Amino acid sequence: MEFEIEIIKSLQQISSELFEGFCKFISHISNYIGFIFVLGLFFLLYKWRFAIAFGITYGLSIATNFGLKYLFNRPRPYVVSGDVLNILPGSGAAMPSGHTLSATLISCFCLYAIFKSTKNKFIRAISTIAFAIFISLVIVSRMYLGQHYLTDTLVGFALGLVFSAVGLYFYKRISKEA
Repeated sequence: MEFEIEIIKSLQQISSELFEGFCKFISHISNYIGFIFVLGLFFLLYKWRFAIAFGITYGLSIATNFGLKYLFNRPRPYVVSGDVLNILPGSGAAMPSGHTLSATLISCFCLYAIFKSTKNKFIRAISTIAFAIFISLVIVSRMYLGQHYLTDTLVGFALGLVFSAVGLYFYKRISKEA
């Protein structure tokens, strides 16, 4: 765990008002605000069944995340080390990162919708790169803000992938999409 504290301390040395504001922004849009926005887009611009599948998957993933936080009960980095700043106040346990899980789920469902909507390889490639960058920025921001260790974010990412795969599998089954 000490090497993870060092990663956070190194990130926090980058400190500037602009970087801090950017990390807070990324953190906010990777949570329920981003979920509500994307859910609305799916209802308005894509398919209502897809939006419902996304909403159910998101809800189940967040409920599971809270259960795992209770089970692991891992203290946040700023609690463990006085050298880590608590830049964006948070509470509760650190493991796993709900923001990273959320960002991964949002990204996977958006990519699925994009890939189903277009065969344009350039759009698909740019979208994939953009969402990969988004998830990476969420991981960095959560560590920079003193809320999570690297392993918390990686577990959140893995959970996001698993829930996305399961949610999309069931969506394809109920919608008869191949």
